[in-house]
Amino acid sequence: MDKRKGIILAIVLFLIIGLGTFVFAGTDEQRLESSGDSSGNPTEGEDPITNPDTSDDPSGEIDGAGNLTGEGGTDRPGRGDVTTPVIDEVETPETDDNNVYTIDWASLLNELAQMVNTSEDRKDIEAAIEFRKNNNITVENIESLGESAIDSLKTVNAILDDETAPAIEPDLDKKYFQSENLNITISDATEYEYVLERVDGKAISEGTTLANIQDEGAYKLTVVDSAFNETVVTFTVDNSAPTMNVDNATH
Repeated sequence: MDKRKGIILAIVLFLIIGLGTFVFAGTDEQRLESSGDSSGNPTEGEDPITNPDTSDDPSGEIDGAGNLTGEGGTDRPGRGDVTTPVIDEVETPETDDNNVYTIDWASLLNELAQMVNTSEDRKDIEAAIEFRKNNNITVENIESLGESAIDSLKTVNAILDDETAPAIEPDLDKKYFQSENLNITISDATEYEYVLERVDGKAISEGTTLANIQDEGAYKLTVVDSAFNETVVTFTVDNSAPTMNVDNATH
């Protein structure tokens, strides 16, 4: 009888242990499920391994998007805080039927002409020469623009290719002339301007031209062409006959 009771007691204890193990296992699963979302993933602040508490982290806290926020020694923004740089829109060159880039020769020619028209010194002319060279602006390349464009380029080229200073005839520099023998002419490959002035500072008589200089005195003539080549000469107009002093008498 005692033997049977011992067997029964052993069976009961076995059942109790097994049942207890099952109950405790279910409790752990329920605890894990209650700390996660609908997919079984742990939620913020519950699981100390996958989502640690950052209250003691001097760099800040983790928000719901997984970004580090708050104050800290290093700024570490999440991807949502990265600003994409905006690139200025660049005009795409026109292409022909073969998808080959075409050159706007009309615009280049206009820009070259503008550089020449607004030039103020020889350096501006040299800059225009460099622009023409770098952009290969030639008569052959602009032929499709028509005769008017070709004529414009030829006019521009005449200025840019002019490296010769204006010529003055006769040879005046540091010489003396009588008005009746003085008829000045200027020649140059391009248009030019001249300034005639008195060296002694006196005003030039009204109506005086290079072909009609009557007043005696020293003069300075400056000629500058469209390419800023310059010629400067000085000369003297002397209309008075020489005098002789004989025996203290003037004749």
